[in-house]
Amino acid sequence: MRIPKDLRKLLVVVLPVLAVVLFFEICLRNVSDSYRLKKSIFQKYRQNASIIITGNSQALYGVNPDSLSLSAINMAFVNQDIWYDVQMIKHALSEMPKLKVVMLQLNYLSFGYRLDKISESWRCSFYSSRWDFSKPYDDLLLRDYSFLSLYTPRISLAWLRKGFRPGSPYSLSERGFENVPPAVSITINDSSGRFWARRHDSFMDSSNYLRNYQLLKNLAHELKTRQIRLIIFSTPLCPGYLKFANTLYLQRNSRLIANLVSEESAFFWDFRMDPSFSQQDFLDDYHLNSHGSAKLSHKIDSCYRASCF
Repeated sequence: MRIPKDLRKLLVVVLPVLAVVLFFEICLRNVSDSYRLKKSIFQKYRQNASIIITGNSQALYGVNPDSLSLSAINMAFVNQDIWYDVQMIKHALSEMPKLKVVMLQLNYLSFGYRLDKISESWRCSFYSSRWDFSKPYDDLLLRDYSFLSLYTPRISLAWLRKGFRPGSPYSLSERGFENVPPAVSITINDSSGRFWARRHDSFMDSSNYLRNYQLLKNLAHELKTRQIRLIIFSTPLCPGYLKFANTLYLQRNSRLIANLVSEESAFFWDFRMDPSFSQQDFLDDYHLNSHGSAKLSHKIDSCYRASCF
């Protein structure tokens, strides 16, 4: 059958475009981004690991599984919120037969924050595409189905120039911990503390508190039923950050965590004002570098061993 002339012209224009789109979709799907890399880490160690560490970047940079007495994996991600913490832990419940302990890092903004409501909401699409986690929204977004849309054409071209090989200033360990060298640490003072506390305040919405607390309460109850220990921990903070943090948020967070401890048999290890951490241990006002993470990981392991579960 002969193809009409107009259709042939259309195909000459459309087919190259489709080929380029398909090329990027395939290449980007195979990029070793952190979500894909840590899924591989999870698959590799899930059968024998007894501890899962989850939370946001404070846990990602702060707790090295290699420093813990029991076999552990770090499944924290940058900006991970409670919605995805809960899904990560539930995934672990079904995939980790030797799971004994869940270490969940919560920070200043955890209860008042939703990842899908801030500028980095694009991260939600990585959870659905790489981990098959459910989304906290019902919207139909192209980025949830297309890696080209998720990465955006500009970033996709940057990946092309790099040969689709990942590059990160921090090294990812065999068990999911990101090692932050002290050389990249920034200047910390009252101005930086004020900036980050106010920025995090802008992410908060009081309507999220009940939703996030209920997600955690239901999870904590399930863990208690399964006789799996839930350890909630907060990582060290610089004095300047705490100085400008909203007292009402801090008090509300403390009440909610206290409820989980009293009602669901959770544990809370609070390192936020630990005086043994100095400025040289921090990447910035609320993240640790490798000096600080070594210290924190040792303290967490000491707390665990002293608890005699």
